[in-house]
Amino acid sequence: MLTFNFAPFNYDPTKGNLLLNVGVTGLVGNYGANFAGSFAADTGATGIYSRATDFSAQIPTSIGLQTFFNVGAPVPEPATWAMLVIGFGLVGYGMRRRARFVSVAA
Repeated sequence: MLTFNFAPFNYDPTKGNLLLNVGVTGLVGNYGANFAGSFAADTGATGIYSRATDFSAQIPTSIGLQTFFNVGAPVPEPATWAMLVIGFGLVGYGMRRRARFVSVAA
């Protein structure tokens, strides 16, 4: 038998992914009990968000818990910025050098 006490716990996303799938299948009918469960966590740009659905009137044939991460916007690496600056510099140098040599029709 698998039981849950729904005690709070601390999760650190830097230690790895929280692999958690909870499901109950094969339940039939109304047992006169309500199933409700959820937990909240940091929902910031690099946090984790988890949810469970509240099934209050009847117990459905399938219930579960879902966990996923919110990922922040990517930041370019310094090498990318350096290549961008060097590229613009080379284009500017080429345009300036080309402007010096003016061809004259004979």
